[in-house]
Amino acid sequence: MNYTLRHLRYFVAAVEAGSISQAARDLNISQPSVSSAIDHLEREVGVELLLRKRPVGVVPTAAGRDLMRAARLLLNHAKEFDAAASSLADAIAGEIHVACFVNIASVYLAAILRSFYERHPNVAVRCHVVDQGDIFEGIDSGLYETALTFDLNLTNDHSVDIVTELPPRLVVSHRHPLAQRATASLADVASETFIFLDLPHSRDYFLSLFHTLDMHPAQVIPVASFETIRAFAGNGLGYSLLNIETRTAMNYDGTQIRYVTLTDKLRPLRICLLTPSGSAARRAVRTFNDHVKSFFANLSLTR
Repeated sequence: MNYTLRHLRYFVAAVEAGSISQAARDLNISQPSVSSAIDHLEREVGVELLLRKRPVGVVPTAAGRDLMRAARLLLNHAKEFDAAASSLADAIAGEIHVACFVNIASVYLAAILRSFYERHPNVAVRCHVVDQGDIFEGIDSGLYETALTFDLNLTNDHSVDIVTELPPRLVVSHRHPLAQRATASLADVASETFIFLDLPHSRDYFLSLFHTLDMHPAQVIPVASFETIRAFAGNGLGYSLLNIETRTAMNYDGTQIRYVTLTDKLRPLRICLLTPSGSAARRAVRTFNDHVKSFFANLSLTR
């Protein structure tokens, strides 16, 4: 059958008012609109629902009374649905889908989630730890409602909120000749092997740091994870550049690394929150994003 809640609403209003003209006044619409809706409903159900009696108005038939009960029940459910749907935008509850760049997740995500759950236990955060290409695809498709990532190859298709800035630092084994120095330059390791994160957009950033200085790595070892970079550097297989510094110098295999500040003028990476441009985020998502901003603001104060 082809009828809508509007048809049912007009029918119920007419029965309750006892008059099509009064129902039209109550609904603040024209009388023909009410009459047309009731006529349409009667055609769809195949029976007469109202008896038109002048000057009395309208009274429901037996079928009309049965439909009236069912219509009221359905309209009440519709009101409950509207209320539930409206609350989704304002409730700090429910499930949100968050993407996080792999390197950021390794160091920060667990602490962000722990402190967020302490404040907002009614929100379930579904985390997707992926690379930059997957983040763009997921944000554009609506799979992710927000993403914590780096400012790599961003476009105007997304809203960007910068939360912190991280310069690149030299990463070497604790036995490396530069390990005990406070500062160094890329020229100091120009003849050594460069271990870099070989992920979409990330590789371009790290290689661009050399181009900025008119340099090229002597040799390269591309790897796919933050932990592998640390392990390779810790075992003396080469040096690396990372923007995120961990609290511990110890690797899984017992080797150690050192972070050395670079004196070269190199572009930093900015950690940012990425959301779909032009769409309003739900309150639970906005609350999560505000928490992330506070987390990094407090982290900066303790560095």
